[in-house]
Amino acid sequence: MREEKRNLKTYVNEILTPAAEVLHEHDKKVVGPSATVEWWGWDMDVAINGDPTTYDGEAWGAKFGLDNWLEYQDAWKHIDVLSLHYLKGDVNVAKKHKGGDSMIPLLDHVYEKYIEPGRLEGIYLTEEGLTENDDKTALEPWEQNDPTQWLPQYIIPVLDWSIRHDWTTTDQFKLFWYNMNYDRNDKNRPLEPTMLLDRDNTADNTLRKSSMGETLTALTDLLTGADSVTLITDRVTVGYDITDEDASSFESQYAFLVNYSIFVASWADPKEEADESVEVLIKDIDIGTVRDVVTVDYQTGERMELSYGDGYEWIDRGTGSRPDTILATLPATNAPVKYLWIDRKLNA
Repeated sequence: MREEKRNLKTYVNEILTPAAEVLHEHDKKVVGPSATVEWWGWDMDVAINGDPTTYDGEAWGAKFGLDNWLEYQDAWKHIDVLSLHYLKGDVNVAKKHKGGDSMIPLLDHVYEKYIEPGRLEGIYLTEEGLTENDDKTALEPWEQNDPTQWLPQYIIPVLDWSIRHDWTTTDQFKLFWYNMNYDRNDKNRPLEPTMLLDRDNTADNTLRKSSMGETLTALTDLLTGADSVTLITDRVTVGYDITDEDASSFESQYAFLVNYSIFVASWADPKEEADESVEVLIKDIDIGTVRDVVTVDYQTGERMELSYGDGYEWIDRGTGSRPDTILATLPATNAPVKYLWIDRKLNA
């Protein structure tokens, strides 16, 4: 598109609509428009409603708002799946770019206004995790020291959101991780922290998994291949000394029932001491179904079994004839992301 015609109205009228008509004639789906939340200044209200001081429907980068975009000439009718960039994951944690709030509430808006009524079929989050490693990037302090923690903190909350919003087909909600590969000799590698693959130092420059790629493998190994993944977050509490009356739990804690096993993921408030022991309390577990309680290294997938009486204990809440609550103590490490896995018998 020539620069003088690069605007919202021209895109809808001359590109999206005719292209979508051809694709739909051949029973193909349309995924678009890859709207980027940075257009709206990372502001939730502007992202939805637009900024009347800048919106005129002409400038491509103006803060016109998602609803203005989709409602213009009923553009939403030509889209099957909405594509968005850079939502940045965790609904509970303030994100980058001047501390702006997470954009996950934008997904709630899209779901309620467009997906639930049947106007759109789903949402794809594209270019997730895109972060440049240079002076232009506004990284939070907790993101600078260990980039691999971005991956679970951006992916797991979206998984949680998808399950809460009636995720029924594999093509309804998807997340695409932004990956850029460089030659080992490249001096300018601004997207290096994001890379899932990298080149080693051998003569043939062999492609291999990066530390970010290993982190993705560690997460997918826990979740893929399961017949069902459901939420049990309301049964779980994660924090420091959580049995104390004055203790407070972490804001970011997610718990899934993966077939019959339990997977808990959490990360502490960046202001907390990262090397304190983290406790995980899980209610309503049949004591006879538990086989192993293990911590999982979020970067490597390495498992370490917790022993009864030392690493975990059963608590009797007086709700039945046997204890039904596990209190696990994760070893003190400086890992910002904590995984706990409880392996259970098939008859759970």
